Amino acid sequence: MEGFTKILKRISFIREVEFMAAGIIAASTLILVPGVLREAGMGSREALFTTLIALIGGFLFNNRNIVLHRIRVKDYKVYYESIGYNQYIPQLVVRDREVEVAVNIGGALIPLGISLTIIILLTMSDTVFLPASALATMVTLTVVYRLARIVDSIGVVVPTLIPAIVSSSTSLIIVEALGKPLVYAGPIAYVAGCLGTLIGADLLKINDMVESGASNISIGGLGSFDGIYVTGLLSVVITLILQAL
Repeated sequence: MEGFTKILKRISFIREVEFMAAGIIAASTLILVPGVLREAGMGSREALFTTLIALIGGFLFNNRNIVLHRIRVKDYKVYYESIGYNQYIPQLVVRDREVEVAVNIGGALIPLGISLTIIILLTMSDTVFLPASALATMVTLTVVYRLARIVDSIGVVVPTLIPAIVSSSTSLIIVEALGKPLVYAGPIAYVAGCLGTLIGADLLKINDMVESGASNISIGGLGSFDGIYVTGLLSVVITLILQAL
């Protein structure tokens, strides 16, 4: 009975931590994203409305995945069959396996939608922002791809702060090089952080995940707790800190 009580307490603690983390993410989103959208050229009301819709949709569909593709692969395994004392014959076993590739609405599609909105708004105000965002994204995804590692039963793992630091610092350098106001670094950092993580840690690692033996691959599978979603927010925070230094 005492062991069962400990388990209940642990479950309760985990839920409290998850609830607190969700609250922090929601508050950060409401504070940061409207500002980013305003800097990108959206009106204050439209920015707040868009953020609310994205936030509500993100949490409502936090665990909802959309299957994009099913991949059929063959697994080859060699084992040695004993035919006598210290005598073995290699045997090849071929097994068919299906891998389901899906995308999470809250963890991937929502930040992707916000990123595309920012790119469109920035490009409408100045066409130079499209190549600027693309360059910042390329730098970020290159670093993320190099650092991403596949961990059994977890998936692709990347050091938490590195993508955000790279995207924010790269965006500031690009904006200064172009002679643009520093306020534009935040929107570009958000785009680079989200798309760089999405491409570098998820899309470019799909083949590695398939080869690792995974049967289900979910892009942005942790929802609002996923690296794609969180990196976008952290990129803006770090950009603001760097601007203040």
